[in-house]
Amino acid sequence: MRIPKYRVYTKHWGNSENDELVYPKEGELHVYLGNWHLGAYKEAIFQQCTGVKDSKGVDIYEGDLIESPYNRIPFVVEYVTDSVGSQFILSPQNDEDEGYTLPIDNDYAVVGNIFEK
Repeated sequence: MRIPKYRVYTKHWGNSENDELVYPKEGELHVYLGNWHLGAYKEAIFQQCTGVKDSKGVDIYEGDLIESPYNRIPFVVEYVTDSVGSQFILSPQNDEDEGYTLPIDNDYAVVGNIFEK
């Protein structure tokens, strides 16, 4: 069984991952790096790792923007739950391309995320 991996986004720090310890306490999210307390935040967004790495070996997370090597159209990684189950999908970033989704594979490259524009 694979243990889920997460990162956390806050407006102040951006994305937190790697050596940082993040835990909720009394309605706030506390972020630590080693013994240093970096802050407590009331608004934080958890992003789950898909378990897939992109073409450069970078972990792909929910909320990432990724591009296909075939058409350079950016897609947003989303976690959806429906009557069939739960899964990560790629949805077009702009409204013009709505109406289809794609599975995630490692041919894509992470080019950013929806929080850092």
